Amino acid sequence: IGMGIYESAYGTSDLARQSNNYFGIKAFKDWAGKRVNMSTVDLGQRTRANFRVYDSLAEGVQGYAKFLSGRSRYQDAFQHYQGESFVAAVASAGYCPDADYADMVSKLIRRHNLQVLDLPPEQPILAMGSLYEKSQPSLVEWPRLDTSELLNPVPGDSVMNRPVERQIASRQ
Repeated sequence: IGMGIYESAYGTSDLARQSNNYFGIKAFKDWAGKRVNMSTVDLGQRTRANFRVYDSLAEGVQGYAKFLSGRSRYQDAFQHYQGESFVAAVASAGYCPDADYADMVSKLIRRHNLQVLDLPPEQPILAMGSLYEKSQPSLVEWPRLDTSELLNPVPGDSVMNRPVERQIASRQ
């Protein structure tokens, strides 16, 4: 959830709103689905890239899960049951070229108390894709989380025009 918040600027980015791509997943050569070419920032430089387009939010979340679980470089991440360590493993495997990516997402996880969604140590994430198969029983009973603050940014707050670090500071 923290990665989705960071990548989509709390769901307000054009990529999230128009393409249901809340995780900033690029459309590489192996992607056969729809794509959109958009402006982005990599390593502090403004550039353009092709991104995946999904027909719905659910399809976008499933696409994110399949993207990570289907690439061997991210397999170590699935040994982590806490969000921050999962993000650190994904980042170190090359998910985002920005050196401060894991730190910025971790700040969002802590800011919004998303640790309550972490799995207990005895139940590590085995395969993210299985979380979306209806035939699979729930691994844990998830605590209730008030997402109203996540889904409703502060009125008048121009999150699209500010670096995430300032977004976090302004909400604390």
